[in-house]
Formats: sequence, structure tokens, C-alpha cells
Amino acid sequence: MKSSLADNSHENYVDTVGWLLSIIVPIITYFVFLANEVALEVVIFSSILSSAIVMWMFKLIPEYLPGVLVIIACASLGLAPTNVILSGFASETFIMVFSVLAITVLIARSGLISRLILTLLKFFPKKKDHFDSVFFISFAFLTPFIPSIISRTHLVGKSIVDFTNMFGLKKQGDQITKMAVSAFFGTSLFSNIFLSASLMNFIILALLPLQEQLQFQLRGWLEASLVAFVVMLISYFLLYRIFFRSDESIQIPKKIIDKQLDALGPISKDEWISLAVIAVLITGMLTFSYHEISPTWIAFGLTYILLALNVLSREEILSKVDWLFLLLMATFIGISSIITYFNISGSVSEKLRAFTNIFENSPEILFTFFVVLTIVIRFFLPIGATIAMLVPLFITLSGLYGITAWTACFACLMVTDMWFFKYQCIFYSPMISAFEGAGISFDEKKFLTFNAIANIVRILAIFASFYYWRWLGL
Repeated sequence: MKSSLADNSHENYVDTVGWLLSIIVPIITYFVFLANEVALEVVIFSSILSSAIVMWMFKLIPEYLPGVLVIIACASLGLAPTNVILSGFASETFIMVFSVLAITVLIARSGLISRLILTLLKFFPKKKDHFDSVFFISFAFLTPFIPSIISRTHLVGKSIVDFTNMFGLKKQGDQITKMAVSAFFGTSLFSNIFLSASLMNFIILALLPLQEQLQFQLRGWLEASLVAFVVMLISYFLLYRIFFRSDESIQIPKKIIDKQLDALGPISKDEWISLAVIAVLITGMLTFSYHEISPTWIAFGLTYILLALNVLSREEILSKVDWLFLLLMATFIGISSIITYFNISGSVSEKLRAFTNIFENSPEILFTFFVVLTIVIRFFLPIGATIAMLVPLFITLSGLYGITAWTACFACLMVTDMWFFKYQCIFYSPMISAFEGAGISFDEKKFLTFNAIANIVRILAIFASFYYWRWLGL
């Protein structure tokens, strides 16, 4: 009881400090910028943004609200043109993400995931480590089709709970830890490799110069990230073999798997429709150079057809599509567009010019700067806010030093998904919540240690990709 009261007291104290700073920091920002003869609109915007940054750092309100407050304040004060402030809502990215999220609702509802895992278990050779490999492969396969990492990790928790009960497995111990690691990293490790694998990727795409937006659609994005994919895949399996080589493994009798597949029955209408939608979407994206129909409108057209045929209901769209993320994404794009409009990132890069001159002869140092700065910022800001703050600066620096903006943004994305402490990762808690609700426990210390070492793999993948990008001329 005393511990609970102490925790509440500490939380209240931190919140109080946060709210005070959210008032004091903008005032200081205002007078410091004004003293440096910065344009008044930039001074006011910077002051508003500094307050939002404090709110993000101290998690005073839900993550989407500070961005909304910035957008509303900028619009009401007329600090920038309306089309700049509301650019996030007017972008194709907004329509694309909405469409993909709606399609995801159908995939999750259809039961396709359970059938996929059971089918792989049935046809994989019956060796002791393959049960865990199936979870990794299944969720890695689903990664490009379900763009919300939070949704995927929620499915990870639900699937592990379902299969633990289905096969009568122990609810604690090494096997649960291995399943959690396999499924979690299957669903998160490649989130930056495929354009459609993360909602944050779409934010980056919307902020890129127009030519690069066209260049790095589904196929171009995958080709440019191919080396990172190979490095992370090989490194993951090596790390997994070292980390869990002495742990217990299980084998599931084929007759039990057949029984569960029989219980699912024949492939349902929803599953067939899900497969058809996935096939059309991927085919449309891969053949863009022939028909020149934007992937955005292909996805939106499919969503419209699903709604028109009542495959998806209005209630599902309203309740299961992540509207708060759509709002979050639109505000982050708007904030980044305002930063670009005021050329704040250009001014910052000019201030850093003496320091950044070393980048001219060594792009490797430039990417080291990107990585280190992003890691530091991530200790204080959530993923979306980090991207909104850093991407305009990285795009400006990439232009100054002759590299493609996408490569700088990709490095930023890879590092923002790194996390060492639970407060840094919003997509870890859905899996934990599912486990706790079912009375399942695992070795969290071992899991977090594995994750910390896996972060090194991400950094290696960035620098291995650097030489591949140079060969591609990026």
C-alpha cells in the first residue's frame, strides 16, 4: 500500500514539474529567439512547439494531443498558409494509411493468421526448433500486410495465448520466452524493410521530395532496403541460436495440428476475400510502371469495394480503424511541413555548418551523426515526435552533402524503432497485456537483454546498407 502511494506521489510530482516546464520553456524560447532577431512567426511557432515537446517528454497527455494543439494554434494565429498547416490531412499518405488500416481489419477478422500458423506447423519438418521458427516466419510474412506494429503485436499476444491453450503448453518457462521472442521479432524486426509494414514509413514517404516519393514506392523501397533485410535476418537467427541453444523445445504431434485445422473448417469467404485483396494490392503496386495508377488509389478503391459490398461494415470502420493514429500522423506531417516552410532545419544546419563540414569528405560520419542523434532524442521523445523533429533536418543535411533524402530518413526510421527501456516502446505493452490477462509469464529480463543486443544488429544493417546505397547511386 505504501509503495503504491509512493509511486502515485512520484508520478504526481513528475507531472507537476512537466506542466510547469510546459509553461516556462515556451517563454524562455520566445525571448531567446526574439533576442536573436528571428522572424516573429518563427518565434511564436518555436515557442508553441517547445511546449508540445515538453508534453511529449513527460507524457502529460495522450501522444496525439500535443500535435493537434500545435496545428490548431498555428492555424488560428495564421502563422503559415493553411495548405501547409493541414498538409497531413490533404496528402495521399493519409488516404493510403486509412485504406490499408481498413483492409487490415478484414485480415485480422478472417482467421487467416491462425490458419497460416497451423498450416506451416503441419508442413514444416518436425524438428525441435521449428515450432518457434513457424511463429517468426508467420508474423514476418504478415508484416507487409498489417501496417500497424501495435496491431501486429496485439495479434502476437493473442496468438500465443490461443496456441498455448490449444496445445496445452505450460504457461511459463523457457518455451513461452522463445515463442514471445520469435513472434515479437518476426512482427517488428522488418517493419522498416517494407513500405507497408509500418505507419511511420508512410509519414516518411509523405515528407520526401516528390521525385523520391515516386521512386520509393513499394518496389523501390524494398530494393533499397534489401541489404538491411539480409543483415538483420541472418544476424537474428545467429543471435537466436546463441541465446536459446540450451533451452527446452517442444514438438506438436501432427494429429493435434490436423484436429485444429479441421476445427477451422474450409477456407471461409473472409479468408478468400483477404487473399484476393492482398493479391490485387501487391500486383497493382508491382506493376505501377505499366498502368501508372497510384498505389494509394488502388488501396482506396479496394476499401471502397469492400464497403460497397458490405464486406466491411461502417461500425467496423468506425471502431477498429486506428483513427487516433491517423490524426497523429496528419499532425506530425503538418508540423514537419511548417518546419520546412520556415526553413528552420536549414537555419539549424547553417548554425551547425562549422561542425558539419567534416561530413563533406566522410558520409560515414554523417550517418554516424544521424544514428547517434536519433538514439539520444529517442530517450526523451516518442517515435512519432522524434521523426517529426529530425526528418526535416536530415533531409536538409542530405541535400547539402549529396546523398538521397530517403537514405537519411531510412536510417532515422531504423534507429527510432530501437528501444532499451519499456517506456520507449509503445508496441511492447499489447503483447504483455494479452499475456497478463491469460496468466502467462515469461523471462522478461532475458527478452529485454535479447532486444538490447538486437539493437546492435539494426546499426550494423544501416552501415552495411550504406555501401549498397553507394553502389546503387543513392
